[in-house]
Amino acid sequence: MKKLTIIIAILICAAGLFSCKNSVVNPSNTIMGKWGIKVDSTVSGIGPIQTTQIYIGKSGDYYDFRPDNKLYIKEGTTLDTLAYKVVADNKITISLVGSADIAENCFIDSLTPTSATINFFPYFVNPGGNTAKMVYLAR
Repeated sequence: MKKLTIIIAILICAAGLFSCKNSVVNPSNTIMGKWGIKVDSTVSGIGPIQTTQIYIGKSGDYYDFRPDNKLYIKEGTTLDTLAYKVVADNKITISLVGSADIAENCFIDSLTPTSATINFFPYFVNPGGNTAKMVYLAR
C-alpha cells in the first residue's frame, strides 16, 4: 500500500510538471496599437515621505504604440510623443524622441489581448528621491 501511495504521488507531480505551459507573451506583437488608460499612478519621495498621484483615465485618453517605434500618449489635455523599443519579451524602453541616451526601462508585468500593466523604472537614480510609476491599460 505504501508503494502504491508513492507511485500515485509521483504520477500526480509528473502530471503537474508536464501540463504547465510557458505563458510568456511577446509584446512586440501585442503591445502595438491603441490602449485606453484605466489608471496611471506615480509614487515619489525621499525615504518614508512619499507622495502618491493617481490619475483615473477618461474616455479619449490613450497610450498608442505605433509600428514606427513611436508612443503617443494622451492624458486629459496633455499630449506626449515618445520613442519606445522592445528589448525583451516583457521589457521595453521608453525615451524622448531623438534622445536614446535617456531612457526608462519599463517592464510589462501583465499582458493579455485586452489589458496591460506597465511598470516604469528610472534609468538614472534621482538624487532628490525615488519615483515609481505604474500604468494600467485596457482595450
